[in-house]
Amino acid sequence: MSTGSFERPFDIEGFPPEKRKKLDLIRELARNISLENVEEFDRLMNEEYILIKQESERQALEFPPNPPNEKCHFALITGILTNRETEKNITRFLPFFQVGIENVYIWDQTKNNIAVFVVDVNYSLIPVTYWKNLASIIEITYAISTSFENVIECSYDWIYNFDSNLPIADNKFLYQENFERLSGVILNYDFFVRHSPIMELLIRDECFYVMCANLLASFNNHRFCVQCAFTPIEYQTHANHEIPVWEVAQAIPRMEVAIVQATRSVESALGKPGKKDISKKTNRITERWKSKIDIDPNSIYSIAGKPFLEYYYDLFDARNNAAHSLGQFPYKTSRQITIEAQCFAWLIVINYLNKNKLSLDEAKERLLFNQSRQS
Repeated sequence: MSTGSFERPFDIEGFPPEKRKKLDLIRELARNISLENVEEFDRLMNEEYILIKQESERQALEFPPNPPNEKCHFALITGILTNRETEKNITRFLPFFQVGIENVYIWDQTKNNIAVFVVDVNYSLIPVTYWKNLASIIEITYAISTSFENVIECSYDWIYNFDSNLPIADNKFLYQENFERLSGVILNYDFFVRHSPIMELLIRDECFYVMCANLLASFNNHRFCVQCAFTPIEYQTHANHEIPVWEVAQAIPRMEVAIVQATRSVESALGKPGKKDISKKTNRITERWKSKIDIDPNSIYSIAGKPFLEYYYDLFDARNNAAHSLGQFPYKTSRQITIEAQCFAWLIVINYLNKNKLSLDEAKERLLFNQSRQS
């Protein structure tokens, strides 16, 4: 898997004690040497260089680059935390569940009331290009669970020679300083169990994963309340007004991206429609639609006030306008057009999910949830 080189920065604090004493002595002598004694200063600097070079080579062997690998296949997942299940003076490393090539654990190893999530990645099974990792699965699952109102960012904080019995601060990370290491959204056991059908389908179904990843990218560029978009205006908690004129120039590029990504989400499942004046192509599209989702293509898409199939064609027209600027802003791009595209994609995603997901018990079994975590 070639994705560039990710090396652990040299750690000056990583010297073995005896060599660190020698390094400190050299530096102390160099600080106190007279300005006239240039040769002695150069000799000391050369000794320092040799010591640091030797230590750098030693660390390169101890901490090989580009995790996951034999010495670095555990990672703390940043962006999410959970509540401790043990007393503060008790450490536990609890098997939780399995996602693809990753085993997920809860690590009760902090000084407060939170625990962290750690994964063990089977690096021998990583595909050549990428794998649908837990971080992306959690980001998508959380977004779907909140109707894309809230999003989180998760990442891998790689740990060398991981030891669950050591405090977090005493483990050796790829990047020793990470201010996001112990911050994030609290997600408890029930969240993962409740949404296990989503996670299982994301792992099992490439089409669903691509749909959701594109829709998440769309909402990351343009956010609004999905629930309110489907609610009569007099009952809306969050009105989805047009953007004020002084923000339009900043908003248009983001709305363009949101429209393109929402269309890509739909396209993942339904493909690209052909010309609607050719009946053979229209029939083929209708058949494909019915095979993928359970929405009647002739029913009304309420946000746009027209049949779903008709809006399906309109969506690609909106995408074409958003994707090709031709040297000027398409000022006709509006928030309403963007919301229509995103809500349409949202309905397709949710319907696809409901049509293809396993039952809760089946999904839990597939993901190998630890039912005795509290024992």
